[in-house]
Amino acid sequence: MKVFEMIIVYDNSEKEFVLKIFAKNFSAAMEKYLRIKKEDPLIKTAYLVAG
Repeated sequence: MKVFEMIIVYDNSEKEFVLKIFAKNFSAAMEKYLRIKKEDPLIKTAYLVAG
């Protein structure tokens, strides 16, 4: 397992939140990232960072 970080900025905040994503490779992490981004309508900006 590799650790990826999803950096999230919400609409109502300028603060960055970091979410750790554990996945076997980058494409699996990207699937989780896209699912999280789609399910949370308050996300203004999000980035996926390879660890």
